[in-house]
Amino acid sequence: MKRGVAPLVADAERRRAAKQELEIMQQQKAQIESSRAFINSKSDKVMYDRFDSDFNRAVDHLELSFEDQQSGLTCAQMTQLSLNLGFVKTCTEQEQTLLAQLWRILGGDEDGEGKVVLHFIKTIMCCI
Repeated sequence: MKRGVAPLVADAERRRAAKQELEIMQQQKAQIESSRAFINSKSDKVMYDRFDSDFNRAVDHLELSFEDQQSGLTCAQMTQLSLNLGFVKTCTEQEQTLLAQLWRILGGDEDGEGKVVLHFIKTIMCCI
């Protein structure tokens, strides 16, 4: 009869170890879930409202007339706006190249002399 008890004891120990391992995994999962940022449509709205107010403040900082705002921004003004918003810290050559590419994507000309509608700039910056 002693031979029949050993497998039962081993099975009981295996089950106990598996149960402890499962409990540890559940605790770790609960910690991960609780530390994860909760994002929903309301937090998205708060983030957009914050961006919108920052963007408007940065545009005001450019001191453009209403007509200038309606006609659009030049590449230099968009670069200054990017600096004001903190999208770039300093305008290194690489950052200038990226901003020029963004300028052309938004519909600006190769020379950076034309203007791009402010709403287009705001939309792409919001997406970034």
